Amino acid sequence: MALIRLEDGTHVRPRADGQPPVRSAVCSSQAARGFLQSLGLTEPDPVDDVIRNIIPKYREHEVHVSMREYRADIRRMLGALATDSKAQRKKLIGALSEARFVMSVDAGDGSKRVTVPGEVYLATERLKELFAGARGVLLVDDS
Repeated sequence: MALIRLEDGTHVRPRADGQPPVRSAVCSSQAARGFLQSLGLTEPDPVDDVIRNIIPKYREHEVHVSMREYRADIRRMLGALATDSKAQRKKLIGALSEARFVMSVDAGDGSKRVTVPGEVYLATERLKELFAGARGVLLVDDS
């Protein structure tokens, strides 16, 4: 039985897809918000926004976003990381660690790609010199 009306007018079960985007009009009264909270739904925050709306784009093997969109996504990620909730920050870091969102450059051939954070080195001058010409070593694209 579907109980929650989404922004697009469709109805879903509570928690059927994580935190559904409940129609704004449904949340206008304190009683309605209390009911939604009793179902386990919470108000969205920047961390939930990034996990639900941004990270899925960066889970694919090949990421296809414009530089403008990428910059906006990074700003939203950084904003979410500024949360004062340790639990939310930990959840976000866990989700980001599995997403291919770090622009990187291959030290050997100069090719660029996006990768997960654990597969790339910070592009310090010392590491750039050390890995110069080493194919397959990825450095953060600092351009």
